[in-house]
Amino acid sequence: MKRHELIRELVKEGCYLRRHGKKHDIYINPKSGKKAPVPRHSEIKESLCELIRRQLGLKGLSCKKLLGSLVQTAAAASQCTKRQRQLLRSFGGWYEIQRRF
Repeated sequence: MKRHELIRELVKEGCYLRRHGKKHDIYINPKSGKKAPVPRHSEIKESLCELIRRQLGLKGLSCKKLLGSLVQTAAAASQCTKRQRQLLRSFGGWYEIQRRF
């Protein structure tokens, strides 16, 4: 995930930049009072993004994105792959999604 996309999500959830460090920026969530360092790399691994979200007390932002992209894929294709069905089931949405289409 691009760094600016992560920052945009954090700001949308109400987090703000507390201070600049040498290699990281420190963001704080005023609702929970939690803070987390965000590295200044242009590309950040998804696992690290999840960790940052958890440290700030935010939940499921990327899961929603993943589920949304899988729903679009399921709608576009007549059949989903086995892996897509497994992912959709793991989010508890496979049968709900089938009913919508």
